[in-house]
Amino acid sequence: MNNKKSICIIPARSGSKRIKNKNIINFFGKPIISYAIKEAIKSRLFDKIIVSTDCKKISKISIKYGAEVPSLRPKKLAKSSSTINEVMKFCVKKYNLENYKYLFCIFPSSPLLVSLDLIKAHKKIMKQKVAHLISVRESTEFKQKTFLKKKGNILIKNFNIRNLNNTSKNIFVDNGNFFILNMQRYLKGFNKDFKDTIGYEMVNKKANDINTPDDLNFLKSIYKR
Repeated sequence: MNNKKSICIIPARSGSKRIKNKNIINFFGKPIISYAIKEAIKSRLFDKIIVSTDCKKISKISIKYGAEVPSLRPKKLAKSSSTINEVMKFCVKKYNLENYKYLFCIFPSSPLLVSLDLIKAHKKIMKQKVAHLISVRESTEFKQKTFLKKKGNILIKNFNIRNLNNTSKNIFVDNGNFFILNMQRYLKGFNKDFKDTIGYEMVNKKANDINTPDDLNFLKSIYKR
């Protein structure tokens, strides 16, 4: 390992149900995964950018755009029921990544992500000294991971949802673009109630994950602007 203290993993399995080949779908002339790889490289934060995939085609495309694919992911970790936590832990162990300080997970369908987001988020998790950072967007509805905007412009999950008095102001949710883990605290098993998690609002505040064709069309309309 060189003097860079962070490693990046992009999980990109082949089996997407609602959008065929979602992770490599054409997005303005390029495979959508190429945008995440490009911005990760541009950030200059990482010793390596590893794509974890079970698909030879995704592997070939990822390598073309500058990522590494040391091996294909086992099929048992490429099911719709496979969790991202299982995939991350597999990669850390398989590729001997335990000595890195920060573990970034960037999702492949994140074309609105820019390198500045990764740089600013990296600075934020270092400054706050927390175990976990998640990219978020403002929302009017509560989800499983809901953040409240607090003083100092920090987005924190350390609150009781029942104490919000049904307000919809300053509510943020996971936008499915990336997250960062403090490696050692992750390996030790940090608090699973997300009390040691902060949120980061991306440069493009409308950035969101892609689950349906409508989501894809929405992101295309934003990207055009």
